[in-house]
Amino acid sequence: MTDRAWSLHLLTADVEGVAAALAELAAAEGLEPTTDAGTTPKPGCARFLLCGPRGRWVSVYMEQAWPLAGALCSALACPGLTVSRVEDSAFGYEAFAANGELQDRYHSCPDYALAPDDPEPDQAELAATRGDLDALAATLGDLADLEHLTEVLEEQRIERLREHDAYGRLPEARPGLEALAAACGLPDLYPDFDEMRHFAIPDDDLPAQLLAFRAPTRSEERWRTARGKLVDAAQRARAALARRRGAGKAPTEAASAEAGSAGDDAAPERPAP
Repeated sequence: MTDRAWSLHLLTADVEGVAAALAELAAAEGLEPTTDAGTTPKPGCARFLLCGPRGRWVSVYMEQAWPLAGALCSALACPGLTVSRVEDSAFGYEAFAANGELQDRYHSCPDYALAPDDPEPDQAELAATRGDLDALAATLGDLADLEHLTEVLEEQRIERLREHDAYGRLPEARPGLEALAAACGLPDLYPDFDEMRHFAIPDDDLPAQLLAFRAPTRSEERWRTARGKLVDAAQRARAALARRRGAGKAPTEAASAEAGSAGDDAAPERPAP
């Protein structure tokens, strides 16, 4: 399995606001909060490690890639930076403004993790992933030692992997990630979700919380749909009974309708998970 890491760093100190915004986005995707603290995630479960604040940043470490940055930045009205790493040899970042719009992109080797059948990046994609440190600084605020970061990003860049010396070593991702972290005042950008969870956080006693969301199982979906239909039917029956009573129907008719309404209130038994 390819070693990958994804993290999102938000320019805010509002940890609870980040957690709430993340929960809202998960709900919009049909996911609901759950408890899943196992070593590996349960099927259908998405887990996020919320860490911070550290300096001026709150970080979200993702077990899998989720395109949340733009929506979270917009919801929280703060800039953000996503950072990705593929093994030890390639990394990239994307910078988002407080309105959620993407402002800058960089990738050290855009075609490094492509599948055999994937098309190579075209010239427009190559140009879009070379990074623009002026745009990065304008998005995130003043950056430190831009000259060094510029040099490192240029040294790390491989336009096309097939044109790289097959017998030469690929540049290591760590120097680029270290330069980016130093420029932005970020913590170490190399660790992935598991490394942060099992080593960095307990070793350094960092403030963190594990958030997990999952899609409802099919049996639960059927149960909720069925119960919803019965609740709606019961409400309609009560409304009809009220109208009949208001119109002066006979008591026996009202009693009959009321009995039917009470039966409608019974929800089906919830299936076992």
